[in-house]
Amino acid sequence: PIGLGAMLAAIMCIVIGSSVTKSLGTKMHWWTVLTWQLILGGVLLSIAAAVLATINPQPYVHAVQNIDM
Repeated sequence: PIGLGAMLAAIMCIVIGSSVTKSLGTKMHWWTVLTWQLILGGVLLSIAAAVLATINPQPYVHAVQNIDM
């Protein structure tokens, strides 16, 4: 059920993103729309990662500790 929900959420994101790009494409260049979508998506993913790191920091600490330079 979780995988199906994730798949449906991904499809909805594609549909909504396409609709936003199509509607804003008449007002501004598509590259500008795409850039802002990527920036906002990155911000939302960063917030989600910060929340998850606050709830369960061990995987993040483990990942950072295993970085070899």
